[in-house]
Amino acid sequence: SFAPHDISVILYLLNEQPNSLSAIGGNYVQRDIADVTLTTMDFPSGVQCHIFVSWLHPYKEQKLVVVGDQKMAVFDDLTAEKLFLYPHKIEWQNRAPIARKADAQVVPVNMEEPLRQECKHFIECVENGWTPYTDGYEGLNVLSILYSAQNSLNNAGLKVTFDKHKSGKVKREGVFIHSTAIVAENAKIGKGTKIWNNSQIQPGAQIGENCVIGHNCFVDSRARVGNGVKLESNIDVWDLITLETHVFVGPSAVFTNDLNPLYPKYGKWLPILVREGASIGANATIICGITIGRWAFIGAGAVVREDVPDYAVVVGVPAEIIGWMCECGNKLKFRNGGARCSKCSRSYKKVDKKVEQIA
Repeated sequence: SFAPHDISVILYLLNEQPNSLSAIGGNYVQRDIADVTLTTMDFPSGVQCHIFVSWLHPYKEQKLVVVGDQKMAVFDDLTAEKLFLYPHKIEWQNRAPIARKADAQVVPVNMEEPLRQECKHFIECVENGWTPYTDGYEGLNVLSILYSAQNSLNNAGLKVTFDKHKSGKVKREGVFIHSTAIVAENAKIGKGTKIWNNSQIQPGAQIGENCVIGHNCFVDSRARVGNGVKLESNIDVWDLITLETHVFVGPSAVFTNDLNPLYPKYGKWLPILVREGASIGANATIICGITIGRWAFIGAGAVVREDVPDYAVVVGVPAEIIGWMCECGNKLKFRNGGARCSKCSRSYKKVDKKVEQIA
């Protein structure tokens, strides 16, 4: 009767635990089970939340409303468009508030089957050692709120205060975080990683072990950064971008996430996958919807619009293949479809634009 999924979403959006809550309700069908509840939560940032649940209403409704100082966002799960922005405002005339309503703006949402995406995410976490968006800590926090809400309901809406020292905060052992960096409490940061000045790590972000996040970098909530990755400076790693192990990203490289970013109507967010060991030069631009292959090398200032094969060296605008590089960083010279690195002695074969290392 307390909408656990809604509580989970609220905690994710706010990235903080409530200071207190109260819950009231009524039992009409069964004596010990509330059919209607209203839960109010107060957060340290000053945000207040109200969750209304009713099993007795003659219609089905699943909405999440976020009221801001400039616009209101509404997620309506039972509509085709799903997400809306309402630019309503209040104007004062003769010391009286006047409501000014405006038409809703539809925010494009990728329409994908939720359970399929959930299972896909679970498999990715198992394969890569990632922490899921909703891990055991979040489950514990939601259960704590549900327990407190039931306690409040059983005691006629008693205000329940949370002990801040008992939250499921992730311990960051062996991690260096500069004093000016902002790192969300539920971001996953691996051991040995260093996060330098003025960088920001969003809630839910995944950063592996022994990474270096240079100054003025941004890692979004659904970004995935593998072990041993180095981000130089002034780099934004947006949602749906995955950097596998030992990827290097040079200063001011740019990842895009929308092929048609026209305000206020946006296009469709597309992922970027950068495979193991790839290197991206300074000021390169990576257009969304592509994959950069293993140990590929992107020249400084290149604009990459298409998939880059494993071991390829690409430069220019738009980027084109000009050669091939060994895993050790040495240039490869192919003859009759084969090459042997003069530095580390690794062997490779090439068929058209596909290069493979020979065991």
